[in-house]
Amino acid sequence: MRLQLMDPRFSEIFIVTYGRTGSTLLQALLDTAPGVDIEGENYGFLYFLYSARRALRSARAHVAEAGADRVGHPFYGAARRYRLDSEKEILDLAGRFLRHGNPDSVVCGFKDVRYDVPDLEDYLDFLAAAAARPFFLFLTRNHDDVLSSGDWRKADAAEARSRLRAMEQAFAGFAKRHADRTASLDYLHVAAAGPELRAVFERLGLAFDEAAVAATLAREHSYNAKSALLFHGSRLQIAPRHLLDAHLHYYRFDVPSFAKAGTVAVGGILLPRDGKEIAGLSCAAPGGLPVGGKIGLPSPGVAKRYPALPAAGRARFAIEFPSAAGVQTIRATVAGETLELAQFHPAPDGRQFNLHPLVAQTGEVAL
Repeated sequence: MRLQLMDPRFSEIFIVTYGRTGSTLLQALLDTAPGVDIEGENYGFLYFLYSARRALRSARAHVAEAGADRVGHPFYGAARRYRLDSEKEILDLAGRFLRHGNPDSVVCGFKDVRYDVPDLEDYLDFLAAAAARPFFLFLTRNHDDVLSSGDWRKADAAEARSRLRAMEQAFAGFAKRHADRTASLDYLHVAAAGPELRAVFERLGLAFDEAAVAATLAREHSYNAKSALLFHGSRLQIAPRHLLDAHLHYYRFDVPSFAKAGTVAVGGILLPRDGKEIAGLSCAAPGGLPVGGKIGLPSPGVAKRYPALPAAGRARFAIEFPSAAGVQTIRATVAGETLELAQFHPAPDGRQFNLHPLVAQTGEVAL
């Protein structure tokens, strides 16, 4: 089904979220619609403009009573006309920043993850005031998955969960006040590009081009959309996690082993989401016969980490295949669907030199 192109109902779209929720993928998916130009992160630039306007307003509040703005007052001059004009100029600058001058764009906006601020609802009100016809798209994700990914893994878990809850409470508070121009999506809705995402496109009045969406889903997104593990001159390239997370709650690849001459052994963790089962694991080069792997091996560490998931206790896998048989694709069958988990690229010249394991992190690679 292809949604018909409609007139966009909003002129600015804000993707409001925190890190590791698939916001870069959502940005790219929205950009598949004709006339849409959603930019990436700007390091909270508009929050600094908001803070500047708030500073002027806070100073003026000190001289709000009649006769207070006088020589000798600590905030003398706070109510002068140029300061009021500066407030307006700040808002105008924010609006010009949003409408960044792309002549082909009817809808503009940006995505950012820097919303961990104490005055978030007020800041979102500022963004709404700077825009002509704004829409706010709140993107969230299961907190366990967030905390196991990217820089969140370095944070104190309790403190991080508190920050995530605070942001989501602010999202909900703003959405309650502005139900006519807000919507919420979960990471899995984006990764699957399912009916929830289609409904957002329809509400925004944007075309949902199935071919363009499929092509976007097949590409890498974010600064660490894939893991490339180099070892003995060979490379294990792990699939983008947004293609796997709809089926796998947690997955990890260990460093390949070359202990047995002529073969490479790969192991790791494949923990399916609730209600899904892994029916098989195999690896094969193009045109070659598949080699089966072992699934459901004991994984006590994963069971401890995910005590509520029955499959966590037997989530480990292992597979062994020829190291010089060309590019090998590792696949798993989950809930009747075949997923490409990774590709093994052998050393191009067969040399057995060691490279320190080099990781551009995505799904988790154990080093």
